[in-house]
Amino acid sequence: MCQSTRAWLLLALLPALPGSGCRSPEIKDRPLRGLPVFRAGAPALVPESAAAASSAEETYARLQTDVEGPGGTAPEHLLALADHADRIGRRVLRRDSTSALPWFRDAAAYAMFGLMSAGPTDLASPLQARAVALHNHAVEELLRCAGSGPREVNPAWREQLAAVGVEVAPTTPERATIPCDELWVAGDFRVKKLEQVGRDGLGVPLIAVSYFPDRQAVPDRFLPERLRLPATAVLRPTGPLRDGAWRSRPMMLALHDPAHESFVLVGSGSSGSGLAVDLTTPLAHQFIRSPLTKLSWGGMLRPEAFNSYLGILMYGPYQPGKVPVLFIHGLWSSPDAWLKMANSLQADPLILDRYQFWFAYYPTGAPLMVSAARLRQSLHDLREAIDPRRSDPALDQMVVVGHSLGGVLSKQLLQSSGQSIERGLLTRPLEQVAMSPEARQTLSRFLYFEPEPSIRRVVFIASPHRGSNTANQVIGRLGSSLVRRPGDISALHAEIISMNGPEVLQPAYRRRPPSSIDNLAWESPILKILSELPIALGVPYHSIVANLFPEGPPGLWTDGVVSYESAHLDGAESEVMIRHNHFANDTPEATAEVRRVLRLHLGAAMETKSFGHAPSFAMNRGAGRFACASR
Repeated sequence: MCQSTRAWLLLALLPALPGSGCRSPEIKDRPLRGLPVFRAGAPALVPESAAAASSAEETYARLQTDVEGPGGTAPEHLLALADHADRIGRRVLRRDSTSALPWFRDAAAYAMFGLMSAGPTDLASPLQARAVALHNHAVEELLRCAGSGPREVNPAWREQLAAVGVEVAPTTPERATIPCDELWVAGDFRVKKLEQVGRDGLGVPLIAVSYFPDRQAVPDRFLPERLRLPATAVLRPTGPLRDGAWRSRPMMLALHDPAHESFVLVGSGSSGSGLAVDLTTPLAHQFIRSPLTKLSWGGMLRPEAFNSYLGILMYGPYQPGKVPVLFIHGLWSSPDAWLKMANSLQADPLILDRYQFWFAYYPTGAPLMVSAARLRQSLHDLREAIDPRRSDPALDQMVVVGHSLGGVLSKQLLQSSGQSIERGLLTRPLEQVAMSPEARQTLSRFLYFEPEPSIRRVVFIASPHRGSNTANQVIGRLGSSLVRRPGDISALHAEIISMNGPEVLQPAYRRRPPSSIDNLAWESPILKILSELPIALGVPYHSIVANLFPEGPPGLWTDGVVSYESAHLDGAESEVMIRHNHFANDTPEATAEVRRVLRLHLGAAMETKSFGHAPSFAMNRGAGRFACASR
C-alpha cells in the first residue's frame, strides 16, 4: 500500500504502531513502442511487397550457403547473416509471430557462431558487442513470439520453441528442482525508486516464473505461490556450423542463474563473455506484484484470516551450504518491507555467494506469544523439509534481522522462558488450571520455549524491547480496538475463564486476549518479562537505533515511536545510531550495517569451521561484479 493511499490512517495511528515504512519502489510495464508494430496490435504501416520479401529470403539463402560451406568463415560474415535473419524475422513478425520463430532462432545461432569463432583478443572489440546485441535481441523476440509471457502467455510456449529445434534447460542443480512455467523478459518492466543491481552482457535477463498454487508438497509450501527468480537466457547451437549440421541437433536455450554464474564460455580455450545480469527486476516483481502487498492491513486487523500465509518464505529453492538470513518484519507490515535492503545486499558478491534470503510472515495483530510460537514451529518444519538429517551445517549459522515488533520476536527466538511467562499470564501453575487436553497443549506452546539452536547472530532495527509509550495512549488503544482477535485464541481465552473463573488470569488479560499493540505497551506484563530474559549465551547481537533528535539530551532520543531507552540493549556487540524515523530498515545506513554484520558473521563462522561446502564464487569475481545505479 503506497503512502498516498494510507496517509490519512497513518497520521492517526502511526505513533501507536511500530511497524515498517511504506513501500515506495514501483514496477511498471514498459510500452510496446520498442517492439515491432505487429506486437502492439496494429497493422503494418507500410506493407512490404511480396517481391521484396522474396528477394530478401533469396539473398539470405545465398549467404547461408557461403557461410556454411567448407573452409570456415570470418566472424564478420556470420554476423552479417545473423543481422539478415533478424531483419527478415522482424518483417515476418508483422504478419505472423509463429512464422517469425525460425528467423529469430537463426539470428541468435549465427550471432553465437560469430562469438565462438572470434579469438580471445576480439572479446572486448566492437565485433563482440555487435554479436552480443544481435544474439540478445533475437532471443528476446524468440521468447516473445513463443508466448512465454507475460503479455501474451501461451501455455504451449515450450512446444513452440521445440518445434523450431530449441530446448530450454537450467544450468544449475538448484534451478532444476523447480518448474519454469513462464519466462518474462526483464526489460519489459521498469523498476522505479530502487537501485538497479545488474550489468549488461551476453544473454537476456529474465524473470523465471514458477507456480505453486496449492503449496502442499514439501518443500513447495515454503515458496511463494508465484515465485519469480532471475535468470539469463543464452541460446547455443549444439552442432557444427559446416553444411548446416547444427540444424539437425537441438539448440539449447540455457537458463543461467546469475547468482551463480558470471561468465559464459562461448568458444574453445578461454574464450568467454560476461553474462548479462538483472537481479533487481525479479525481486521487485516478487514483492510488489504479489499478495504480499495485501498482508499488511489484513494481517493487522484480521489476523486469523491470514494464518494460511504464516510462516517462512524462501526466495528461491533451498541452496545447500548457504547460510540463511531470516528477515522478520514489524507491525502492520509484511515481507515486502525488506525489498530495498534485500536488493542492496544482493549487490555484494560475497553475500550473494554465501547467504540465502528467507522472509518471515506473521499476521501482526495476533498476540506476541502466539506469533513467536508459530514462527518457531515454521522454522522447525522448514528444517525438517529441506534437511531432515541435519547434514547441512550452514543452516546452523542462521542470522536473523528483525525490525520493530519483528525485533522483539527475533529476541524471543533466542530466549528461555522457564516459568516466567506462565507466571506473567496465570495466577497459579498451569497444571492447576482446568482445561481440555488440546487447550493445554496449545497454551504450553505459547508459555514455554527455548532458544533456537540454529540462530547464531541477530540484528535488531528500531525494536521496542521495553515497549512504546504511544502503544498505550488513546490512539494506541484505538488501534488495538480495531484488531479482531483470532478465533482460536478467543476460544482458548473463553475456555480458561469458563472453567476456572477470570481470577485464574492476571488482571491485564481477564477482559480479552491481548493484541500485539497491547503487548507493546510499557506496562505490558509479558513484555516486561521478555525484556528481562537474557539472550542465549554465545549468540552476538547488534542494535540499529533510529533517532530523530541526536542533538538533544539522551532522555529525549526517539525515532517517533520507540525511545532510545527501549531500543538500547546492554551487551550488544555493536550499536549504530541512525538519524531517521522509525522506518530505519529502508535506509542505506541500516543496509550498510547489516552488510557489515553479515560479512563479519562469515568470518566468525569460517574460523570455527561451522560450514564450508558452499561453492566459492566470490574469489573468482572480484568486487566489481555488479553495478548499482539508481533508475
